[in-house]
Amino acid sequence: DYHKAIFTHIQNSGPDKLPATTAFSSVSVDNARLAADGSETTTVSLRGVDFLANNTIISGQSIVFSTDLGTIGATTDNGDGTYSATYTSATTLGTATISATIAGASVDDIAIISLVPGAPAGTRSSMTVNDGSLLANGNTATQVTVNLADSAGNRISNGGDTVTLSSNLGSIGPVT
Repeated sequence: DYHKAIFTHIQNSGPDKLPATTAFSSVSVDNARLAADGSETTTVSLRGVDFLANNTIISGQSIVFSTDLGTIGATTDNGDGTYSATYTSATTLGTATISATIAGASVDDIAIISLVPGAPAGTRSSMTVNDGSLLANGNTATQVTVNLADSAGNRISNGGDTVTLSSNLGSIGPVT
């Protein structure tokens, strides 16, 4: 008896030469917490994994990264089954979702980057006083409030930063 069989051949295939699949490939970031200043960067990567759940060494696949907050540069094929690109933070606080496609199909895995306030910037911070006109008797006081913001204007609300105040008239009590 004679039986018919159909085989599918993948060029240059072997146990380590199968293409990456969307179901098993992984998306990652080098740094998952960046300042929301529009200039901090981190590397985003895709590790190609084939349908047998093995890391692939295939290069030349069409990989595109995208995000909903910030920007991602051109994809680099590292020639070893991995692909990378540079993510640049937005100036808006929030959570950036990093996704990827392989040949136009969405990869199941995603990566997350938290965009947080950067270092305090004096040019973007503000100061208010409860009463801007005081009787000059040595006993009258007012409360001064400093609102710290980073270079993008994002308010820093977690505290812990050192603030020094000075005055050319009168005295200033301890900063709390």
